[in-house]
Amino acid sequence: MEQGSLRVRSDPTFPNPYPGQQVRMAFVIPGTTTSKNPVKAFAQGLNKEPEDRLYPLPELRGYRCQKCGYLEFYAAPEPHPLDD
Repeated sequence: MEQGSLRVRSDPTFPNPYPGQQVRMAFVIPGTTTSKNPVKAFAQGLNKEPEDRLYPLPELRGYRCQKCGYLEFYAAPEPHPLDD
């Protein structure tokens, strides 16, 4: 398993986020932070240091335990097998 985080961005066709507006989500595995020093940043590019890797999440599903409140989230790019 790789550690990462969620990145959420609003749809670029709508400049302001309003309730109900569609957003784009991605799971991000961070790469090397680009140096603020231009020479070091150029060297990072030449050395092909890893960039952030984005995995788009077209749909995210959540489940909550009614007893303890535990939450689980799953990426669901295809129809979920429990949605019959």
